[in-house]
Amino acid sequence: KKKKKKKKKKPSILEDGRQLGITLLSASLAGVASRLTCHPLDTAKARLQAHEGSAFRGVVSTLSSTLRHEGVAGLYRGVGATLVGGAPAMALYMTSYEASKALLAGDGGYAGAGVHLTAGMAAEAISCLIFVPVDVIKERLQVQSTGEYAGKSRFTRGVTPYHNSLDALRSIAHTEGLRGIYKGYGATLLSYGPFSALYFLFYEQFKNATLARPGRGAAGSDITFVESLGCACTAGGLAGFLTSPMDLAKLRYQLQRGTTAEAAAPGDYRGMFDGLRKIYAAEGFRGFWRGAGARVIFFAPSTAVTMASMEFLKQRFETVL
Repeated sequence: KKKKKKKKKKPSILEDGRQLGITLLSASLAGVASRLTCHPLDTAKARLQAHEGSAFRGVVSTLSSTLRHEGVAGLYRGVGATLVGGAPAMALYMTSYEASKALLAGDGGYAGAGVHLTAGMAAEAISCLIFVPVDVIKERLQVQSTGEYAGKSRFTRGVTPYHNSLDALRSIAHTEGLRGIYKGYGATLLSYGPFSALYFLFYEQFKNATLARPGRGAAGSDITFVESLGCACTAGGLAGFLTSPMDLAKLRYQLQRGTTAEAAAPGDYRGMFDGLRKIYAAEGFRGFWRGAGARVIFFAPSTAVTMASMEFLKQRFETVL
């Protein structure tokens, strides 16, 4: 009897420099594409979460008010920081995930739910070295408003506005130092760590179910662009909603200028858990979910564009590079 030939295992980025390069390039371009298309939704999310009261009432009203009073530039506040830092951050994020997944899966190559969860957490911890400074600059610029809600948030009241991303970086470095640039690193890990873990868990499960679907046709082992869009959109929306309370506390903590835990005013957050406690005390349980809808509306298309673009680009680059 002839022995059946074993299907050749595709080398991981830990074993193949070419795969590493393709992943880096694909992730960088996918990150830029996602940011350019979805940044206005992120601006709406930041503004909704920053206002403890009822200044902004929803994603649509926030977008329309910003556009009416500040133009398109208002919707893209902070985009400079995300384009400059976002591409390398996304490249580091995705390669860290793929490398962690390959390392945890071992020689057998089997990656179950535990591997996806752990690899997602690891990817976030590593990429936060770039993501945190980008977030601090981006979020502080995003909540600056010149419209009807200018100065109504306690995070922008009585402070000197930043002119652009570079001015924000210089100002934060001068007044708050490295500690200010990396403000909320721990809080980011506590909010985006679970998000990444859940996102990759959901995405990989949806992807595997899609590839195993009966009657899928002759698409082979590669997921299509549309299939990846659907899987990533659903996974990003679910993970975004479940981790909304942590993201809310993290964002408000990072918006506080020059405040250390020791010198914090009574209303300031001293960290993630103190922020959650104060949100509950001031706004109740519903306060935890302020901006949750906007977070889902941002992360669903953002993660969909990122992952679908990356899967598509990887497949194309593998045929030409």
